[in-house]
Amino acid sequence: MLLAQGDVLAEVSLGGIRPDLLLTTCDGVQVAIEIAYSSFCGADKIRQFEELGLPVIEIDLSTFKPEGLPTRPAHNAITPFRCPNASRV
Repeated sequence: MLLAQGDVLAEVSLGGIRPDLLLTTCDGVQVAIEIAYSSFCGADKIRQFEELGLPVIEIDLSTFKPEGLPTRPAHNAITPFRCPNASRV
């Protein structure tokens, strides 16, 4: 199960790549999220994620019609989960 802690960051530059979303699991592992509609991660981008040791999840929305997609930014659609025993800031 993938549980996000704290902020989900959008469009964060990580060297030469910029994932759509970057979140951190309760175990402190960063995970890149790519939301694909018309273009997908190519071999170069996947290699860059691998070189950073950054797991990546690509969500394929290519079968959705644009009028069926929400108008709010994708990062606003994610509800942060506070990890058990996480300290409040």
